[in-house]
Amino acid sequence: QEELVKLTAKREKEEFAARIKREKEARARLAAQKKAKADILEKERGEAAAAAATSRNRHLDEEANANAKMRKELWTRMEHEKASAKRMQGKWEGAAPRQLPTDPYAKWRGSEEEEENDDEEGTEENEGKEVE
Repeated sequence: QEELVKLTAKREKEEFAARIKREKEARARLAAQKKAKADILEKERGEAAAAAATSRNRHLDEEANANAKMRKELWTRMEHEKASAKRMQGKWEGAAPRQLPTDPYAKWRGSEEEEENDDEEGTEENEGKEVE
């Protein structure tokens, strides 16, 4: 009997030790799996952050290039407009002054160009009075 009790106690003790060992190994496996998952997630987050930063930098570079191109184009247009305005001003300054049409019969009627201008101004004033 005593031996049977001792053997039973010994077997129970060995089974208990084996169960504890299995549970400890299971906890270690679970911890290793959690750590592996955490490492994978951290790696994926890092890759996603790097991809986002690369995309953001590429977008910023494209925007900066587009802005530089637009500024260059606007500057070129402004320079062309300035040059065009300068050419037009040169044409206007170089052109003969505008002359009023001359009246070939002014001397025949006994009037001169100055009187003719006064008459035109008078008619404009008269036209203004007619409108009122």
